[in-house]
Amino acid sequence: MEDLTPTNTSLDTTTTNNDTTSDREAAPTTLNLTPTASESENSLSPVTAEDLIAKSIKEGCPKRTSNDFMFLQSMGEGAYSQVFRCREVATDAMFAVKVLQKSYLNRHQKMDAIIREKNILTYLSQECGGHPFVTQLYTHFHDQARIYFVIGLVENGDLGESLCHFGSFDMLTSKFFASEILTGLQFLHDNKIVHRDMKPDNVLIQKDGHILITDFGSAQAFGGLQLSQEGFTDANQASSRSSDSGSPPPTRFYSDEEVPEENTARRTTFVGTALYVSPEMLADGDVGPQTDIWGLGCILFQCLAGQPPFRAVNQYHLLKRIQELDFSFPEGFPEEASEIIAKILVRDPSTRITSQELMAHKFFENVDWVNIANIKPPVLHAYIPATFGEPEYYSNIGPVEPGLDDRALFRLMNLGNDASASQPSTFRPSNVEHRGDPFVSEIAPRANSEAEKNRAARAQKLEEQRVKNPFHIFTNNSLILKQGYLEKKRGLFARRRMFLLTEGPHLLYIDVPNLVLKGEVPWTPCMQVELKNSGTFFIHTPNRVYYLFDLEKKADEWCKAINDVRKRYSVTIEKTFNSAMRDGTFGSIYGKKKSRKEMMREQKALRRKQEKEEKKALKAEQVSKKLSMQMDKKSP
Repeated sequence: MEDLTPTNTSLDTTTTNNDTTSDREAAPTTLNLTPTASESENSLSPVTAEDLIAKSIKEGCPKRTSNDFMFLQSMGEGAYSQVFRCREVATDAMFAVKVLQKSYLNRHQKMDAIIREKNILTYLSQECGGHPFVTQLYTHFHDQARIYFVIGLVENGDLGESLCHFGSFDMLTSKFFASEILTGLQFLHDNKIVHRDMKPDNVLIQKDGHILITDFGSAQAFGGLQLSQEGFTDANQASSRSSDSGSPPPTRFYSDEEVPEENTARRTTFVGTALYVSPEMLADGDVGPQTDIWGLGCILFQCLAGQPPFRAVNQYHLLKRIQELDFSFPEGFPEEASEIIAKILVRDPSTRITSQELMAHKFFENVDWVNIANIKPPVLHAYIPATFGEPEYYSNIGPVEPGLDDRALFRLMNLGNDASASQPSTFRPSNVEHRGDPFVSEIAPRANSEAEKNRAARAQKLEEQRVKNPFHIFTNNSLILKQGYLEKKRGLFARRRMFLLTEGPHLLYIDVPNLVLKGEVPWTPCMQVELKNSGTFFIHTPNRVYYLFDLEKKADEWCKAINDVRKRYSVTIEKTFNSAMRDGTFGSIYGKKKSRKEMMREQKALRRKQEKEEKKALKAEQVSKKLSMQMDKKSP
């Protein structure tokens, strides 16, 4: 992935696929990613982005260049794009700007797809009038090196992030998300657009809690709709429907050869995310509205169960399961939801339930489709559904918004801006020198003899752990303070893991049969441990809630041990957090799950270290025996 941050380029004319620029075009400038004090985001804006987008729908996209926006912060990046949080200079309105590198698009034959995405967004916003649950385009422009899409700013993350954080949702919340997604899809389908990549990551959650369908990079027209084929030229930077132009608004038109007699779908090649792709996409068959309905069914399943309906060890087996419709409803899955999902996840799209039939289904009988955009969205809570003989649990800790923007961080952390001068090498607090038992205060001992005694006691415990405990290889030579099997639940699914609470601090969980480190619970100043009953407790972190069940009914002991360690290492944890906040690495580091390859590399490194230590100890033992034998020979 190339760095998409614009740099100064010349004004020489260049020509690419369906794309020309001229000397009249403003030269791109370096994006200023560091706002000054005068650019505070708390500035009062007389005009909102929503007002400007509504105006652009009526009058056409205003002509803009990169100089018209202050690029404040990178919000994330995709395969060939990067999204920035921006302020329009003239209005102070906040937008999201998607930036694409032309050279990358041309090199990977993606330019036609981006032109299609631009024309679909323009068509949906200006010709179709936009929809509250569908991304709306404010404007688009390009320079010699890059293409820019300016859209509404959504800072509450997406449905995928919320599912990652909370695991699953209750029936009311799941039905809410499904109904709004269905409403947005109905708008697309009524206007002859199929999204083709419906997944939780492409469903944004707005500040008011309503959803927004986004990312039309895979979208296509169907049913004979012929969209504009206009590429990125000087002409399309001007207002496409200016009030003084006197030209009528563009209208949709159909080509005779593309209007099918009966079938309104079109053939396609496989695009989208494998977990949510439909059978007809895999078969390179006819794709239409029913393809998006399939994606909706997968999303609803995941909202209730905590996992997508189709899962496998690799993509080959995953796609095979989708083609064979090999899925099942887990224990505890709501019967009313399983009935409607069974009508959605049908191999033949012609027999799949339609959006109109879905809206009329009893599952959505209490939904006010006319006023759906005005209803109050449910508040998201940490929640675990009833399963395995356990009742459902809601968190008693106040509801939080998913995501790691500044508002969420300072609300959760309640910390100031003063940061420690220390620079941690990783996100995990580094091991410190321990004096004696880890639960003994780390205040300097009263006497050197006491310090030596404590160090010797710890060294003895660590040596016993190295010899007797098979999980020592995962601890990086840290003392294990507590360990035991816990059921780690996510929605209706559970995994039995060995949890290790160690010095550092670290809270690791291990897949014992495969002897693989699966992950680590991140330590932050806002970590909260919530005891539900003798066998159940939650651990709240910024990126995720961990739902843990102790079959030995000693959840209170786990909560006490974790809280004791958190208090003991509070200074270290806060220093690490402050440094990460100052360096801007918090969102990409804290709570980030390691890839399997990273875990395997770390595991192999630990094993190599252990083998090296064992060889060293063996060699020392052999030398000792040899010296002993020599001494025995010399003795009379």
